[in-house]
Amino acid sequence: MELLSADGVPYHKSCFKCSHCKGTLKTRSPSKAAGRFSGTQEKCATCGKTAYPLEKVMVEGQSYHKSCFKCSHGGCPITPSNYAALEGILYCKHHLIKSASIKRASASVPEA
Repeated sequence: MELLSADGVPYHKSCFKCSHCKGTLKTRSPSKAAGRFSGTQEKCATCGKTAYPLEKVMVEGQSYHKSCFKCSHGGCPITPSNYAALEGILYCKHHLIKSASIKRASASVPEA
Protein backbone atom coordinates (compact mmCIF):
# COMPACT_ATOMS: atom_id res chain seq x y z
CA MET A 1 0.00 0.00 0.00
CA GLU A 2 1.38 3.40 -0.98
CA LEU A 3 1.91 5.93 1.82
CA LEU A 4 2.14 9.71 1.65
CA SER A 5 3.55 12.01 4.28
CA ALA A 6 2.31 15.50 5.17
CA ASP A 7 3.88 17.45 8.04
CA GLY A 8 5.59 14.26 9.16
CA VAL A 9 2.31 12.31 9.43
CA PRO A 10 1.96 9.20 7.21
CA TYR A 11 -1.31 8.70 5.27
CA HIS A 12 -2.61 5.99 2.93
CA LYS A 13 -2.94 7.54 -0.50
CA SER A 14 -6.67 6.78 -0.47
CA CYS A 15 -7.07 8.36 3.01
CA PHE A 16 -5.40 11.65 2.09
CA LYS A 17 -8.66 13.66 1.82
CA CYS A 18 -9.93 17.18 2.28
CA SER A 19 -11.39 17.60 5.78
CA HIS A 20 -14.13 19.87 4.39
CA CYS A 21 -15.48 18.10 1.27
CA LYS A 22 -13.89 14.66 1.83
CA GLY A 23 -12.53 14.70 -1.74
CA THR A 24 -9.27 12.83 -2.39
CA LEU A 25 -6.36 15.24 -2.64
CA LYS A 26 -4.10 15.09 -5.65
CA THR A 27 -0.39 14.96 -4.98
CA ARG A 28 2.32 16.43 -7.14
CA SER A 29 6.03 16.84 -7.05
CA PRO A 30 7.22 20.12 -5.58
CA SER A 31 8.54 22.64 -8.08
CA LYS A 32 12.22 23.50 -8.28
CA ALA A 33 11.47 26.97 -6.89
CA ALA A 34 9.69 25.50 -3.84
CA GLY A 35 12.85 23.59 -2.94
CA ARG A 36 14.76 26.84 -2.60
CA PHE A 37 12.35 28.27 -0.02
CA SER A 38 11.35 25.27 2.06
CA GLY A 39 13.12 22.92 4.38
CA THR A 40 15.51 25.38 6.01
CA GLN A 41 16.80 24.17 9.33
CA GLU A 42 18.47 27.43 10.32
CA LYS A 43 17.11 28.70 13.60
CA CYS A 44 17.36 32.22 14.96
CA ALA A 45 19.98 32.37 17.71
CA THR A 46 17.75 34.77 19.70
CA CYS A 47 14.24 33.27 19.53
CA GLY A 48 14.94 29.73 18.28
CA LYS A 49 12.36 29.89 15.47
CA THR A 50 13.12 29.14 11.81
CA ALA A 51 14.99 31.98 10.09
CA TYR A 52 13.99 31.99 6.42
CA PRO A 53 16.38 33.43 3.81
CA LEU A 54 14.46 36.67 3.18
CA GLU A 55 14.16 37.55 6.87
CA LYS A 56 17.54 36.54 8.26
CA VAL A 57 20.87 38.11 9.08
CA MET A 58 23.99 35.90 9.28
CA VAL A 59 26.70 36.94 11.72
CA GLU A 60 29.66 34.83 12.81
CA GLY A 61 27.94 31.62 11.69
CA GLN A 62 24.72 32.41 13.55
CA SER A 63 21.34 33.16 11.96
CA TYR A 64 19.03 35.85 13.32
CA HIS A 65 15.69 37.30 12.23
CA LYS A 66 16.22 40.93 11.26
CA SER A 67 13.76 41.86 14.02
CA CYS A 68 15.66 39.78 16.62
CA PHE A 69 19.07 41.21 15.70
CA LYS A 70 19.13 44.09 18.19
CA CYS A 71 21.13 45.34 21.14
CA SER A 72 20.49 43.19 24.19
CA HIS A 73 20.92 46.15 26.51
CA GLY A 74 18.73 48.85 25.00
CA GLY A 75 16.93 47.03 22.18
CA CYS A 76 18.55 49.38 19.67
CA PRO A 77 18.45 48.20 16.05
CA ILE A 78 21.86 46.97 14.91
CA THR A 79 23.29 45.72 11.62
CA PRO A 80 26.14 43.34 10.81
CA SER A 81 28.35 46.40 10.22
CA ASN A 82 27.62 48.27 13.48
CA TYR A 83 27.24 45.64 16.19
CA ALA A 84 29.66 44.28 18.75
CA ALA A 85 29.55 41.15 20.89
CA LEU A 86 30.86 40.69 24.40
CA GLU A 87 30.79 37.19 25.88
CA GLY A 88 28.30 36.13 23.18
CA ILE A 89 25.87 38.98 23.90
CA LEU A 90 24.98 41.44 21.10
CA TYR A 91 25.33 45.16 21.70
CA CYS A 92 25.22 48.39 19.75
CA LYS A 93 28.60 50.12 20.05
CA HIS A 94 27.24 52.73 22.49
CA HIS A 95 25.93 50.13 24.96
CA LEU A 96 29.01 47.91 24.55
CA ILE A 97 31.23 50.75 25.79
CA LYS A 98 28.82 51.40 28.66
CA SER A 99 28.62 47.70 29.58
CA ALA A 100 32.37 47.17 29.36
CA SER A 101 33.05 50.15 31.64
CA ILE A 102 30.51 48.89 34.21
CA LYS A 103 32.12 45.43 34.19
CA ARG A 104 35.59 46.94 34.64
CA ALA A 105 34.40 49.10 37.51
CA SER A 106 32.72 46.19 39.29
CA ALA A 107 35.79 43.98 38.79
CA SER A 108 38.05 46.55 40.44
CA VAL A 109 35.92 46.91 43.59
CA PRO A 110 37.45 44.71 46.35
CA GLU A 111 35.12 42.52 48.39
CA ALA A 112 34.96 43.12 52.13
